[in-house]
Order: sequence, then C-alpha cells, then structure tokens
Amino acid sequence: MDEKMGEKHWRLEVTNPLQIAQGSCWKRLWEFDDDQVAAYKALIEELNRINDPVQLRIVGNSAWRPRG
Repeated sequence: MDEKMGEKHWRLEVTNPLQIAQGSCWKRLWEFDDDQVAAYKALIEELNRINDPVQLRIVGNSAWRPRG
C-alpha cells in the first residue's frame, strides 16, 4: 500500500475463528475510502460464503489503534 496507514476511512480485516484459541485475532489487510464500500461489502459477502471458516469484515478506520 503506497499511502500511509490510517489515512483512509475504512479497513478490511480477516480472522480465522479456528485459530483464535492460539492467540490469533482480527488482522488488518488494507484500507479504502467511502467510494469503495459498496464493492467491498459485495466482495465480503461472497468470500465469507466460500472461505468458511475464514471471515472478513469492514471496520471504520478511526477505531484502529496501533499495538505497542
């Protein structure tokens, strides 16, 4: 990603519920802006249907806080 992280309004995250017990949680994949939300929602619906148990979600980027 060329832009600095945190400059977009939304982010796409992924998790595998089968690995949560091993310390895995939601991981940020990439960020996008308002004009792409509808396309990502359609993509997520399809990918969540075929990629079980891996799940994707859209999250408002203002909630993201770097770990440290």
